[in-house]
Amino acid sequence: MANIDLVIAQICTDWEAAIPADRTNVRYQEVDGKWSLDGTASDRQFYFEFPARIEPIGEFGSSYSTIAWRVQAKLRLSDSGRSQRAQRIAATSEGNALMRLVEQRSSWPLGTWEVITEDVECERDESGDSILTLNFQITTTES
Repeated sequence: MANIDLVIAQICTDWEAAIPADRTNVRYQEVDGKWSLDGTASDRQFYFEFPARIEPIGEFGSSYSTIAWRVQAKLRLSDSGRSQRAQRIAATSEGNALMRLVEQRSSWPLGTWEVITEDVECERDESGDSILTLNFQITTTES
């Protein structure tokens, strides 16, 4: 497994262990690139897009390269039963909380140089739910 995949797997593990502040009975759930519509399991779904290689930082012979990656996670927040103000507050607080989990991690898998949280964007889907896009820059050494 590539080091970038190990970093993403660690973020997924951390997020699945997190509990949303306003809906403590619902956990975050990683899905395979598409939303599931099976009731409460769909309240907090996320997936990671394929990492985009930004640039090689350094080459070490033919064996290793240090690479900067742009990584996006998509998170769907079910907004049923919420006012528009409550939806905005939930999207902001949950996006910030998930980014903070990444920022506060003290150790990463071997071969990870840095994990930078960049920004969070929010849009509405056709059902009225919030879709957050969380952006990262991750630098790893790959063989």
